[in-house]
Amino acid sequence: MKPVKHYKHFIFDFDGVISDSYELAVEKFNEIRNELFQQLPKVETKNDMAIVYAGSLKTCLNKWIGQEGTKIFFNHHSKRMQEVSEAIQPFRGVVQILNSLGEKKVSIVTSSYSEAVINILSKDISFNENMIYKIAGRELHQTKTEKIINTLTELGLTKEDAVYVGDLESDILYCRDVPIDIISVGYGYHPSEYLQNFKPTYFVDSLNELGNLLNQMNPSN
Repeated sequence: MKPVKHYKHFIFDFDGVISDSYELAVEKFNEIRNELFQQLPKVETKNDMAIVYAGSLKTCLNKWIGQEGTKIFFNHHSKRMQEVSEAIQPFRGVVQILNSLGEKKVSIVTSSYSEAVINILSKDISFNENMIYKIAGRELHQTKTEKIINTLTELGLTKEDAVYVGDLESDILYCRDVPIDIISVGYGYHPSEYLQNFKPTYFVDSLNELGNLLNQMNPSN
């Protein structure tokens, strides 16, 4: 792991990092599989999730259902997750971590719709919209790499000025395409050991560890 650096901006994935959505995501995966794509493996564990969500999310299901099928699958999955967003909560304490980073120092880059992001964050009474610079959601029809680069360009920041927080192998791959440093979290959709195989810049196993690391990275502290 690299020595801890200071960063001017903090870019977060949403599902599995900020929102506690893993169980519903698995439920919706299997629901769509059973209805439309029975050639997909059934998902029951995080190890199963590492199999179906291996590599880039844009292509991870191609070997079972092809490129068009993968696109259809994720359109269905995002729509159904938005429909059940009322049942999803942010992880306890994560909003306080975001607030601690400072006004407009947080952006969220996600394959979820930005409306669902706001709805879920607003369930925590401490949520302060002023902490968010931008939510780049599914409605933008861009890859995460493009969303990260566009966010940095808008802010007038270099790639060295920001760090990304994600929970999937694909997040590591997208960040390498930028390239930008990444904190991988082991409490999200992919197992800890699996993520560490891809040698992210930083790795944490819990929200408490994430909060402590971000506190060290924030030059305002």
